[in-house]
Amino acid sequence: MKNRNALLLLLALLVSSLTFAQINPGETKEGNINLLDAQAQVFGDVFGDSLGIGKVDGYLDFLKKSDLPPSEKKKLAEYYMMYSKTLDEKGKDSLNTAMLKELKASKKDTLN
Repeated sequence: MKNRNALLLLLALLVSSLTFAQINPGETKEGNINLLDAQAQVFGDVFGDSLGIGKVDGYLDFLKKSDLPPSEKKKLAEYYMMYSKTLDEKGKDSLNTAMLKELKASKKDTLN
């Protein structure tokens, strides 16, 4: 009889804990991840000290610390704002490609 009561109590605790877990799922993750921010953070972590930019918190922070001309920084910041808005995946990819072209062109201009 004691074993049966202990088993029923254990079963009741198990079911109640599973039910509680379903009621309180916890925090949900953010749905959209801004890949430009993630890339800028990784780039800053890997090359930050050697390039003199240090720790980077996001893409806009990376732009502020870069040595690009102000006009290029403004243009890239505008592209970033367009990118961060709700675009479909195809739009994000095409915008990323356009931004990379602009960045390469500005680097080429500054090196010459």
